[in-house]
Amino acid sequence: MENTNWDPALSKLLNSLQENKNEIPSCTDEEFGFLSELLQSKELNALVNVHNKILNNVKDDKFFPVLSNSMDIDIEVLDLLSTKTHTSKDCKELFHLLQKPHMQGLLCTHDAVAQKDYYPRLPEIPLEVDEDEETVKIVQLVKSNEPLGATIKTCEVTGKIVIARIMHGGAADRSGLIHVGDEVCEVNGISVEGKTPNCVLKILQNSEGTITFKIVPADSKGGIRESKVRVRAHFSYKAAEDPYIPCKEAGLDFSKGDVLHIVSQDDAYWWQARREGDRNMRAGLIPSRALQERRIILERQQREKTDDDNIKNDDFDREEIPTYEEVAKLYPRPGLYRPVVLIGPPGVGRNELKRRLMATDPDKYKTPVPYTSRPPRPGEINGKEYHFVSREKMEEEIEEGKFIEPSRCFELPRQSRM
Repeated sequence: MENTNWDPALSKLLNSLQENKNEIPSCTDEEFGFLSELLQSKELNALVNVHNKILNNVKDDKFFPVLSNSMDIDIEVLDLLSTKTHTSKDCKELFHLLQKPHMQGLLCTHDAVAQKDYYPRLPEIPLEVDEDEETVKIVQLVKSNEPLGATIKTCEVTGKIVIARIMHGGAADRSGLIHVGDEVCEVNGISVEGKTPNCVLKILQNSEGTITFKIVPADSKGGIRESKVRVRAHFSYKAAEDPYIPCKEAGLDFSKGDVLHIVSQDDAYWWQARREGDRNMRAGLIPSRALQERRIILERQQREKTDDDNIKNDDFDREEIPTYEEVAKLYPRPGLYRPVVLIGPPGVGRNELKRRLMATDPDKYKTPVPYTSRPPRPGEINGKEYHFVSREKMEEEIEEGKFIEPSRCFELPRQSRM
């Protein structure tokens, strides 16, 4: 019976050898048996299968990771498991395993690799000396469906085309070959001298495959460093509808409430950002806080220009302008409970909101038992309605930072402690 796991090429070779055995006079039975056994061996077939798989993968476009945010998923799983560790031994074991430094280090490394595109391999950078002995660099980038991730402008001093901005995570950024301030001399052998940025963009749009730039390097090449600032947007934005954005293709659309990772604030008017959790690692342009505030103030002034007293102080108005709110992710830790404090005057529905929130997920949301220094009233049980402690004990634990609202300890008769 033929083994279906055999490599087809080896099977064909074995069949051909058996059919032509009599036509090979110099081949002895011992030699034929050795060769036949070798072609049927599991080891040889396994090696050929590995060879074919590697060869086929090399011919394919490239490897794609299944995801590039495994660390975020790890945090979500930890958050889910934290409510089930007391009910399942397996959940408890997995909860502690996913928090180990080696495991989280592995996931972070996976994401760092998955978020980079190492293909295609770029050729070495040749350096040449121009006629005026100015160093010129030849840079080659392979054009794909992804934008190159760089914007250009005309230098106000020299009139030359220069790199105005490098988008974090884009092809130009990943190559490490193009920097802000570099002067572009040629694109695919076409001189850009005297051309406008729009003319250069048309050359790029009409180019296919490898794009070759002749560049005069800038004097300083400070490395691009990503910031770790995260903000929540309080307005929606569409780059295609913004007449002032330097490059609409480089814009990043977002909706009100989206969390954005601000990777660069080098430009006073246009920040570079990604949507938090987005697998597309190329950053996009968004209006800075200052630019958005100026736009809203201008709109208010135009609407209310008949009333000069409506806008007297920009600083006061900025406090009420919805732009960006800086946020930070609170990672779960075993034994650390996250307080959710509902603040408002009496009668606005805090208790009803608390009741509804707890009803959505009783395992996740619980209410603390307050501490008080007053004596128990008839029917009150220590540890149920309140924890009853002495004033001295409460003051001692306030000093140790055990209470949620220690600043009000002398104003209220009871406190909540985590």
